Amino acid sequence: MRSTSLVRHTPRAAVKTLALLLGALAATGASAANIDQALSFSTAASGDWTAQVLGGHPKADGSFIDRYYFSLPASAAGSVLSAHAEVFIPSPATTAHFDLQSLSMSLWLDADQSGSLTGGDLLSQAFGSGRTIDGSIALAQGAYFLEVSGTVSSTARVGGAYMLNLSMPVAAVPEPGQYAMLLAGLGLVALISHRRR
Repeated sequence: MRSTSLVRHTPRAAVKTLALLLGALAATGASAANIDQALSFSTAASGDWTAQVLGGHPKADGSFIDRYYFSLPASAAGSVLSAHAEVFIPSPATTAHFDLQSLSMSLWLDADQSGSLTGGDLLSQAFGSGRTIDGSIALAQGAYFLEVSGTVSSTARVGGAYMLNLSMPVAAVPEPGQYAMLLAGLGLVALISHRRR
């Protein structure tokens, strides 16, 4: 499966994306309710695990803390998680309508998936004056959650939205047939070596 961006850079696509986002924001009610959900990764054509999230908060003064939970199996231990977060702004003309302030992203170790902070803050970055943040960290087997927090501005007419892109290259595990071919090849090399003596 090829990873694609949720944002297209054409006027028609920008209008459709804005309409979809406004509908999603309106459907969630008029509060900055927190998001708490499981994060599922899909396998890209390259073999990397990828996930995309579009988080939105309707116009409501206040802060929010969104948590996305995932587990890393033993087979993927040592993989490097790369996280990219971006404030979603459909077009320059609508910048004044969307406003998220003090947005930050943190990755936490969560041994029991209850939301308690059982481990240290593994990765933490804030947006500062830009619209994007990036981070990467090698992970061990275990349960984690990615936390996105911020404040919806009182001047925003619609609220605000952000987009997360996560990727993790996972080492390929050889199939039993590949081991059989390797052993057969080594056997042939040994046989040829033995015949030459």
